[in-house]
Amino acid sequence: MIAPTQLGRSHPLFKMIEKKVKKLTGVAIEWPSIVCNDYPTLKNILIETDSWLVAPTIEFSESLERGEVIELSTGEFDINTEIGVMENSNRSRSPAASVFIKICQDYFDSRIL
Repeated sequence: MIAPTQLGRSHPLFKMIEKKVKKLTGVAIEWPSIVCNDYPTLKNILIETDSWLVAPTIEFSESLERGEVIELSTGEFDINTEIGVMENSNRSRSPAASVFIKICQDYFDSRIL
């Protein structure tokens, strides 16, 4: 597996794949993985190896159109990402951190149902 970010064992996609592999083989998933945030590099690895990638379709739209890669349907599932900010209790918050936190709060507050 290759991915732009780490796909943890608690990720819904990982759980779904793990369940299907275990049902088919009776063995838990243990595979090597590459984590890289450079999409051209990921594309080269994907095309040159026998691997699969978890990534936004838009990043590979041209490769999909040319038939260099295919999209595998994973079905419907919710994806939840937890984010947080850690601060040193002995230091004040930087202006950049304050702006970042405000951007995140505004973005997520506007999307809460």
